[in-house]
Amino acid sequence: MAQVITRVRNRGLDVFLILITAHLVTLLGSAMSRFALGVYIYEQTGKVQDFATILVVGFIPGILLSPIAGVLVDRGGPRRMELRLPSRS
Repeated sequence: MAQVITRVRNRGLDVFLILITAHLVTLLGSAMSRFALGVYIYEQTGKVQDFATILVVGFIPGILLSPIAGVLVDRGGPRRMELRLPSRS
């Protein structure tokens, strides 16, 4: 009986680790894309100001939408939101 419970707990942990790893890979890819776009703009224009503007503009949606996302997660539940929201980005 203890082995069955341990397997179920380990399976839950495995699923959690897969989701967390996928989320981290997604965040890393988004950050790299944002940085690469800034570098591209810098190479095209030669202006550091344009590079900085692209980086700042990339963070604005996250800053503005964080309070709204917090309310949605509180109402809908974190598990449900974790499955729905990545498909919208």
